[in-house]
Parts: sequence; C-alpha cells; structure tokens
Amino acid sequence: MCAAIGIAGALPLAWGAIRLSAALMHMSTDRTLTESDVRGATGTVITPVPAVGFGEVRLRLAGQSLKYAARSDVPLPAGTPIYVTATLSPTSVEVVSTAPWPSAGATPDPHPSSTADTPPSPGSPGTPEK
Repeated sequence: MCAAIGIAGALPLAWGAIRLSAALMHMSTDRTLTESDVRGATGTVITPVPAVGFGEVRLRLAGQSLKYAARSDVPLPAGTPIYVTATLSPTSVEVVSTAPWPSAGATPDPHPSSTADTPPSPGSPGTPEK
C-alpha cells in the first residue's frame, strides 16, 4: 500500500521535472557577443588608463553593463567618455577619448581666463564709485 502511494506521488513529480528540463533546453537566448560587437562600442573610463598599461572601462552592450581592461595611447582619467577602436582579447580593448576637449586626458580649465561675463568687484579699477 505504501509503495503504491509513493509511486502515485512520484510519477507527477517526475513528469514535471522532465517538462521543466525540456523547456529549459529549448529556451531561446541571445547570441553570444563577438569581437565585432565590442568594436565601435562607447563607454566610460572607470579606472584611469595610463599611457603605458591598462585601466578599466565600462561599456553598455546588448543591454548589459560590462567591464573591460582598456589600453590607450594617451592617459585617460576616470570619467572620460571613450570609443572602442580594437578588441585585444576577450577581456581587453583599445580605446580613444571622445571627450569634447582638445587633448585626450586633458580636462577643461575650471577657471577660464576670459572675464568678459564677470562684473568687476566693488573697489576694483574701472568700477564707478557711488
């Protein structure tokens, strides 16, 4: 009697396990990323890239945020926007800066020399006295 109850309970569980396994084996997935998918991607430097050696960049590929080791001809500080020019290995890339300032790795001057938009302070030469 106990054996019959055990078999009656095990058969539906076995059938469910087989159906679940079949569903997982036939589940559609996205294709694997290739080197050509990485080349041309854009991202951001997260660990400074020295002129000689590797830093780290974060790329957004296929809806995922991925981290790669990165090499560049010029030093790139953290936060620099980049473009991938070559894939060196499955985990490393060669990048160039896409920053709007002229020299990669350079940052814009936080104190521009132009004072045309800045009003003179009181008491400075050229300020009319009241």
